Amino acid sequence: FKDLTIGDIYQLRLTLEPELAASLAGNLPEDVLQLLEGNIARYSSPARDLEEERAQHVASLRFHAILAEQARNPLLGFVIDFMVKLLSDLTVYRRLYSPPNVELWQQGHDHQKALVKALRNGDADRARAIMTDHMETAWKLMRRQEVEVQNRFISE
Repeated sequence: FKDLTIGDIYQLRLTLEPELAASLAGNLPEDVLQLLEGNIARYSSPARDLEEERAQHVASLRFHAILAEQARNPLLGFVIDFMVKLLSDLTVYRRLYSPPNVELWQQGHDHQKALVKALRNGDADRARAIMTDHMETAWKLMRRQEVEVQNRFISE
């Protein structure tokens, strides 16, 4: 995985996570929905510094791990959880949370709140659409972060 890119991870996430979200709509117990909402509350406002940005980024990925833990298909859950951990490690290792990205925070926060609502309402099509948009948006914004970090490295 030496030359792994954000795109490599998001290509798989975009394929798998919307289907997981659709399959979970209307099938999550209230305690799991509350766990997801509690996780979102950990990053309810933009980070004030770089350390908080890193912590929020990791916490926002934890949201996806919680969903993966609920998968009826254990292989699907395992693969998504693995990708989330890989992305979390890659983000921290490559410092992709720096500089802070308010747009990435806002989009992710809004998508996750909307997704919990769709999951609670049992709306599989809406859950799939929200997760698809979430993955596409995150991929685009994380790619920008990756380029910015590379440019910063080259200029140093």
